[in-house]
Amino acid sequence: MAQGGKNVTLRAVNTLVHPNFEIQANLPDTHSRFLIEMVQEAAGIDPGFNRFAVHYHTSPGGYYLSAINDVYAEKDKTYWCILDFNNRPVEYGMSTYEPRDGETVTFELRVDAGGQHPGFGRLLCLFRVAWFVDRASGDYDIVLLITFCD
Repeated sequence: MAQGGKNVTLRAVNTLVHPNFEIQANLPDTHSRFLIEMVQEAAGIDPGFNRFAVHYHTSPGGYYLSAINDVYAEKDKTYWCILDFNNRPVEYGMSTYEPRDGETVTFELRVDAGGQHPGFGRLLCLFRVAWFVDRASGDYDIVLLITFCD
């Protein structure tokens, strides 16, 4: 592990729909904790990771990938599966999964045979953090402003 960070590799594989692709970004010294933060880092390394979208689902909680490299999952047809270092599907979203040092995480577009994949929730349109500071006491509140597409 270099300088206290983790060494994580992100891969995205699409062999189902046009355009097919396989992209990869190595994060040799990431201090990010959760997968969603690492995808944001990867956006600065490979242009394919620049074009990703997430959506929120309450159970099992977290943000799930809805698109990468401009290829969107289609509800009840396909979904972006997150595979861990053992190539097993991760059971939670990108905002709760913490990759290990040395891990390669793969996003793979898969057929949703049952139409029951938990990753489809409401599409997140706007996410903003607001800070409110009480100047007298120095106390502050953090407010998350979230808007969902309907």
